[in-house]
Formats: sequence, C-alpha cells, structure tokens
Amino acid sequence: MIFSLGKGKTIKSEEDLRKHLARTSPALLEDGNDTRVVFFASSLFYFNCERFEKKIQKIVDKFEDEKVLVKDSSHEQTPMVIEEKENEKTLIFDMQGVSNVDLSGACALVKIQQDLKSKNILFIIKNPNENVSSFISGVPNGDNLLRVEV
Repeated sequence: MIFSLGKGKTIKSEEDLRKHLARTSPALLEDGNDTRVVFFASSLFYFNCERFEKKIQKIVDKFEDEKVLVKDSSHEQTPMVIEEKENEKTLIFDMQGVSNVDLSGACALVKIQQDLKSKNILFIIKNPNENVSSFISGVPNGDNLLRVEV
C-alpha cells in the first residue's frame, strides 16, 4: 500500500507510515480530487488546538484554491479557478490516532466544521474511539454540525 502525503512525499511501507504518523501534526493521508483524508496522531487538547486548526486550514486552502490549467485561444496555459458545486468536496478527519479530546479540542472541531460548511466542504469525523466519540457527541455544537462515523 502506498500513501501520498502531498509535496512529493510518498510512504511505501507501514513502518514508514507509523514513523511519519508519530508526529503530532495533522498528516494528509489521501489526496483525491474531491476528498481529503487527514490523520492526527495525538490527543486534541487546548495546548495543540491552535496548531491543529492552522494545519487543517492550510490543507483546506490548498483544497479550495485548486486551479486547472486551460488553454486559451492564444494557446497559452492560464490558471483558472473552477467553481465547485455545493458539498462537492469532503474533508475526512480520521481520528483513529486521537486517544483523547478535551473541551478545547471539541470546540476546535466545531469551529473547523463551521468554517468548512461556509465554504461548502463536508467535514466528516471517522474512527473515533469510544471515549472520544461519546465526548464529542455531548458537546453542544449548534445545529449538530459534527458528523461522526464510527
């Protein structure tokens, strides 16, 4: 199995993947046209929420600003932003590596979801452990914005 991590980084073995995921920074595991999968191998607490949010924002910014090269009548390649249909893109947060979440972490997830919703990007939380899942489901999040899939 080969995992592409963007910026030319490719991981070819599970051992290399484990080493890479040992970092405490969100890692882009899968980079499809319409879907991105993000993995975070750390607890999501007050002391790392801001860094987590910034890293997610960078991933989302690249996701949003994808440009397609098209040829105009003069045969020059011109970058052109193509408008996306509502919820055509999805960001999946694989929480398998997150052992704990505190209130700040849960609020960060709600904030990220609200931001993504305003940009018509669907945010899905996958594979949270039982403790994380029950904690997140008990956090007030407006209109039940967080979509958690076990």
